[in-house]
Amino acid sequence: MLISIREGVYTPRHEKIFQLESGYYLLYYHRQEWWRMGFLYLKYLVPMATLVYLIKKNPFYKTYPIMLPAMTIGFVMMLISMIKYSKVTNMLVHQVHMDPTGTELTFIYKNQFFRRFRNDKPEQTIMISQLVNPPQGDDYRPLSGDLFPSAYPLTNAEEQRTYGSYFWRKYYITQRLFFSFAKK
Repeated sequence: MLISIREGVYTPRHEKIFQLESGYYLLYYHRQEWWRMGFLYLKYLVPMATLVYLIKKNPFYKTYPIMLPAMTIGFVMMLISMIKYSKVTNMLVHQVHMDPTGTELTFIYKNQFFRRFRNDKPEQTIMISQLVNPPQGDDYRPLSGDLFPSAYPLTNAEEQRTYGSYFWRKYYITQRLFFSFAKK
């Protein structure tokens, strides 16, 4: 849900906003299916399991001896890719609350148990003015992933583009800081 900006304060325009008992307004809520995270990681787990099986059985050893080191390097590269992907899934937002003054947002992350286990904050409060896109241009690397839409409601082209990835990324302040929002 995107809203118009007037003097640095957001005011609702298109969607109804729910006020919570704490006085905060609920802007975004995502309830994820219990199987979703496992399904998202299957694109890494299936090839890794196949490589472990092939390394263990090693059917290519007699004809192609170089295959054992190549499969081991492939396994390590898949493991590194999965760890990089976990950064995106760790930033998945469960809820977004706006304070009654309309100047700051509280982002509540999805995986609160593991975040506490790693001593990460289960929620983060940010001023709305800090949510501007980071600098872009020739001197900066392009932002990765599907970027969070800048207008609401979505156009037909943006709705068709939502089938590529499960996440939208909303970058803020720098190119390393982002939130992940589920598209559905």
